[in-house]
Amino acid sequence: MQTWALIADCFREAFDRKIFWVMVAITLIVTSAMACIGFDERGISFLFGVWRLEYSNPAFHGGLAAIGIPLKFVAAIAINILDTFVGWIGAVLALVATAGIFPRFMERGAIDVPLAKPLPRWKLFLGKYLGSMVFILMQATLFVALTFVVIGLRWRAWLPGYLLSIPLMVILFSYLYGVCALVGVMTRSTATAILVSLAAWLVFATPATVLQTMSIVQPRGNGRIVQVARLARWVLPKTGEVAYIAGRWAGAGIELDVPVPPPAGFADDNQAAAMRELSEQQLKISALKSIGSSLAFELVIVLLAMRRFSKTDF
Repeated sequence: MQTWALIADCFREAFDRKIFWVMVAITLIVTSAMACIGFDERGISFLFGVWRLEYSNPAFHGGLAAIGIPLKFVAAIAINILDTFVGWIGAVLALVATAGIFPRFMERGAIDVPLAKPLPRWKLFLGKYLGSMVFILMQATLFVALTFVVIGLRWRAWLPGYLLSIPLMVILFSYLYGVCALVGVMTRSTATAILVSLAAWLVFATPATVLQTMSIVQPRGNGRIVQVARLARWVLPKTGEVAYIAGRWAGAGIELDVPVPPPAGFADDNQAAAMRELSEQQLKISALKSIGSSLAFELVIVLLAMRRFSKTDF
């Protein structure tokens, strides 16, 4: 019960901050914008019918099929919106909202009362850590649930697998918050915890970016850079792969399935073929290997933070 009380207290602390309401406002703005777009037997309507793109299709059966947009592309759009507003903007705002939890908790006076209770320090740490996870869980649930309903009612495309994005967004945040908690415990500085967490996010994404670039520019390259990038990619949390896993579970296709002109600058089809192969490989990423290895790294970081918290002399 004491651990649950710590979790609830941590959540209330994050809840009281104005950033919580900023995130709620972003969710409402995005879902409202999506709801302004609708599809019916006459085509696409914007601003609830104020402006319309007409599409005549006698074989219309409802939804996006009327204008030839496949369901897997709709899922890709939904995942891209989710990745932008929860996976990027939301994660940064969540870090800002929760980064100060450990530094404030460790201040003289604030920590005295919890330490006076018969509760191990590792439970104190765990309660605060899980409280931050509950915070992002609620935000992710709100965003995914509202957009799921809008996509189903207004876009006429029900995507049950899209709901599985909720735990994935929490997992993505946990990769970053493990670093945030460790730095917060070590430095007791909220600003430092935020900056180092954002820098770590960049480091986590670098190996995959290098490998993707090399696979397109130099598909047969097996240099030392590629080998180092592969090793780093295996060890570090795979933040960029979360969106691909969410896309596959939601039934998304690849961007190159959309009939658009080829990207400017392609003199031949080699790079386009490499991009298609890369996109297809990304949707085949093993969720077990990706999430499992990333959580293993996070576990090490969290255990280090917990040990430092337990050994600190207050």
